[in-house]
Order: sequence, then structure tokens, then C-alpha cells
Amino acid sequence: MEKMEQLKEKLLFFERLAIMGKLILCSAHELNGLLEDIKDFLSLVQDNENDPVKKGHLTEALGGLQKMSLIIRSLLSNSNVINQNDYRDKR
Repeated sequence: MEKMEQLKEKLLFFERLAIMGKLILCSAHELNGLLEDIKDFLSLVQDNENDPVKKGHLTEALGGLQKMSLIIRSLLSNSNVINQNDYRDKR
């Protein structure tokens, strides 16, 4: 009986872990969309900016946003590989 309880606890743990993973992926997807909007807006501002110092700051900000976006896209693409592997295992 104790073995069965341990297995139930492990199952519950992994179910919670899966739910957390899905929430994180949904959040990452939403954040990526917001980052893209911010990048588009900053690009428009940069295109219309004549001050070289301000233009340089905008370039740095866009570079940082690009890095953040790449990290999130990498997370999302890795999750797709995991999801595809889960699907294959269930067949």
C-alpha cells in the first residue's frame, strides 16, 4: 500500500510539473508577441530619429530586445520538439 501512495505522489508531482510547463510556455508565447510589438515601435522611432546619440541608444535597446526574443523563441522551439516526442511515445 505504501508503494502505491508513493507512486500516486510522484504522479501528482509530474502532473503539476506539466501544468507549470504549459503555463510557462503560454507566458513565453505572450511575452514574445509583446517584445515584437516593442521592437517594431522602437524601430519606427529609430528610423525617424536624427540625433546620433539617441539613435545609438535605440540601437542598443533593439539589440537587447532581439536577444530576449531569441531566448524565448528557443524555449518555444525546444518545447515543440518535446511535445512532438511526447506524441510519438503515445502512439
